[in-house]
Amino acid sequence: MVRLVGETMAAKFFPMVMPKVFAAFAKPINTVRKRHGLAPIGSLLEVLTHADLTLFADTPFLVPTAGAPATHVYLGPVIWSPEVPLPAWWKQVTDTKPIIYVTLGSSGKQDCLPIVLRALANIDASVLLSTAGHDLPSELPTNVFAAPYLPGDRAVARAALVISNGGSTTGYQALAGGVPALGIASNLDQFLAMTAIAASGAGILLRAGSLKEAIVRDATARILSSPGFVQAAGTVANDFARYNSAQRFESQISALAG
Repeated sequence: MVRLVGETMAAKFFPMVMPKVFAAFAKPINTVRKRHGLAPIGSLLEVLTHADLTLFADTPFLVPTAGAPATHVYLGPVIWSPEVPLPAWWKQVTDTKPIIYVTLGSSGKQDCLPIVLRALANIDASVLLSTAGHDLPSELPTNVFAAPYLPGDRAVARAALVISNGGSTTGYQALAGGVPALGIASNLDQFLAMTAIAASGAGILLRAGSLKEAIVRDATARILSSPGFVQAAGTVANDFARYNSAQRFESQISALAG
């Protein structure tokens, strides 16, 4: 809708059409159920959570729910980082200036990457770029250090800011390290995850479809110059630290099977 009618009109009319959109997504499974003599489950939200046990890779602090049944359980964030060797330039990047970790992942809009890199070219910071397996840009600003893959946990540990596609994978990895996030969302999942992060005060949401260099530059400068973002990210990090998602998963599955 954003591409067709713009952000303002989409924001106005999406709530009106959302029930029909969700019903359309749920129609295939409800059609199959009807064919086998089963009652329809409902709309998309009911389909996604129609289970004996529904586990959320979130926390109620960051993504609260109301009126959920006892079968809906928060696991906490599932944080993962690839075990890849550090690039040769890793130790060349000093901590004398802020470090910005950039990755749009496998599902981010890759045509946004040149815009981001141009926006960061004149910022007094070092940029660690992971292309998530995509080809490295043929030309890079002098402050950008790039590799196909980076260990995200170690990049976050060095960063003052993480720029990603806004999804929960890298976004939560940043927050777990107490680092603010700048999310450039291009699909609904990324938009929803980054909306929660922005609502916590730990980041800024940008739309991939309307991305401009000036917007990225201003958002980056705002986060780097405002202690409130770091404080909010630290609050979320403390909340995340209360959860061991692996142990919670094992416990819930054992209880369900026992």
